[in-house]
Amino acid sequence: MGKMPAAPLLVRMPGGGRLGLAGAPGMKAVPLWHAAADVVVTLLTAQEMEGRKLTFVAPMRPPRAAGPPPPPQADVKVSMDEMHEARMRLAAGMWEAPASSASSREHECAVRTLLRVPVKEAPPPRQARWVHHPILGATFEGEHDICTLRAAGETIAAALAAGEAVLLHCSAGLHRTGAAAYTALRLRGLDDAAAMVSIREARAATADELLRKPSLLPAARAALALSESGTPLPEGGSSN
Repeated sequence: MGKMPAAPLLVRMPGGGRLGLAGAPGMKAVPLWHAAADVVVTLLTAQEMEGRKLTFVAPMRPPRAAGPPPPPQADVKVSMDEMHEARMRLAAGMWEAPASSASSREHECAVRTLLRVPVKEAPPPRQARWVHHPILGATFEGEHDICTLRAAGETIAAALAAGEAVLLHCSAGLHRTGAAAYTALRLRGLDDAAAMVSIREARAATADELLRKPSLLPAARAALALSESGTPLPEGGSSN
């Protein structure tokens, strides 16, 4: 079995909620994102989504139907890392026994016994809400990009205010992601310095790019001003 993809780190934000910043997930990672987050906000365009073969509904693998398994052998060893991986797989509804020198069926039984999960039953897979706010690129020169950045910031801010876990991504998780995270955190009441500290805690590379690339902070501040003005979003300014 190949290496298990990892879900992005979710960091607690001031005032509530958790935020994770990342590049676009591969298809194998999508179920893990569902398991980890309450809300996933994507800033990719429809063309980028199509090119990456990403959809908003994760391809959930149904629990395996099987007869009674063999009893776990006394020499089947289960490491802490394998237990963590097993919990993530069970939560995502994509069980596969971690690699082991023992037979996978014996190992699955051993892990499920330790997790107190019956072999014949698996918990229902968790489904995060996926919200699409497409932004053309890091220059924010698209007709609706600032409006969409505002909408993304408002979506993230509302989810954090509700205490939810939010995963935010664009392509590499650096430019559009940083601007949207900054907008959201400022809407949550953080000042400039506190917002940058929180973004750095979530993903240092994103914070670095937010300071390095000259188009990002002006775009985020324009989106923030638009939100604070209460101006209604124009039609086409966002897509969910």
